[in-house]
Amino acid sequence: MKRFLIVALLALLSYGAQAALFINNNTTCTFQGFVVAYDINTPGCIMHTNPMTIAPGTSYAYNNVSSMNVVPGWGGGYTATTTGGAWGWRSFLFNFQGSMVGGHVGDLTCTTTNTITVPNVCLGSGTVTVSWGPLASNVVVDIN
Repeated sequence: MKRFLIVALLALLSYGAQAALFINNNTTCTFQGFVVAYDINTPGCIMHTNPMTIAPGTSYAYNNVSSMNVVPGWGGGYTATTTGGAWGWRSFLFNFQGSMVGGHVGDLTCTTTNTITVPNVCLGSGTVTVSWGPLASNVVVDIN
């Protein structure tokens, strides 16, 4: 049922938009994350958000790159736009809050990593899998 609601929410958010981004933390751990994106005015991988705290059991939805202009905001003083050309999501960089253990998913340096598994330093055992997957024209980041 939760997955159905997520899909429905994404469909509503992306109506009339190029693509939405949905971040879903299904773990009991807190993560710090950064979203990397591009638009026609700032090409490449230089647009990254300010640090985001991804609390346990939370979900975040962003309609487009400009929906992150205020919260969490873009590092380096950039402002994203969706007019006048191409824009999109590049990748999601993450780590356990207070730890260097983490990784990235998505297209960061012209190579694509759709799934990564890292040791679960939050619980001290097991692993956490983070996946980057398109859902129709949307991008979903699942932390499991």
